[in-house]
Amino acid sequence: MSRKAVLVEASKIAGADDLPGARADVVNLREWLTLNQGGAWEDEEIVVLRNPSRARLWTELEKARSVDYAFVAFSGHGHHVRTRQGEETYVCINDTEEFAAGDLYPGNLRATVLVDACRGLTVRMFHEALEARAKALKYARSEERYRCRLRFDQAVAACDAGPVWLYSCRVNESAGDTPMGGVFTTSMIRTSRALIEAMAVVKVIDVAMSFNAAATATNRFMAQQHPEFVSPPRTDFYPFAVKA
Repeated sequence: MSRKAVLVEASKIAGADDLPGARADVVNLREWLTLNQGGAWEDEEIVVLRNPSRARLWTELEKARSVDYAFVAFSGHGHHVRTRQGEETYVCINDTEEFAAGDLYPGNLRATVLVDACRGLTVRMFHEALEARAKALKYARSEERYRCRLRFDQAVAACDAGPVWLYSCRVNESAGDTPMGGVFTTSMIRTSRALIEAMAVVKVIDVAMSFNAAATATNRFMAQQHPEFVSPPRTDFYPFAVKA
């Protein structure tokens, strides 16, 4: 099964607060994905973008259009625009350019999109306008890693097609940020690791289970932040944590 993960971080935007947690998010997510529990992704399947241009982001998303499963994550500033024509959440990818959260979906059959950004409500467009160098983790090929990767691929293939979005907060809310990472993204990784390690029989934790656990943890830490899960009607969800 072909995979591609696009991890986007835009922590430094002119005129906006610095978000060290966004820089930590892409490092933490990259490490999680390459772990056996995270699906045993290979380094070459993951790209990290730091304050990318729209053209560069479009290029990577276009590459992801042809893969069997895509995982796209954004951490940084954002806002929600409501007009007479409709509404949409936008993320700030650099000092002068924004990107619609809906467009983070590459358009392939199976994809998960995680957006860890504020969704403060506005009625107009505005520009709110990885220093952290993620070290590529090298993992020796092992039987356990092979089984985890195979289990992840099988779980993806068994799912109905279609995108799933995970937002770190509701419209008109702010997303908490800490030096260790965004509150929601950090919770996704931490609670998923705890869930998969605690279950003796269950071998796969899907994004819905991970989201529910992370949403509870996020709201416990930030009472004003309510993560939102957006998906068309479906009976199954893509994996987020696995074990051999």
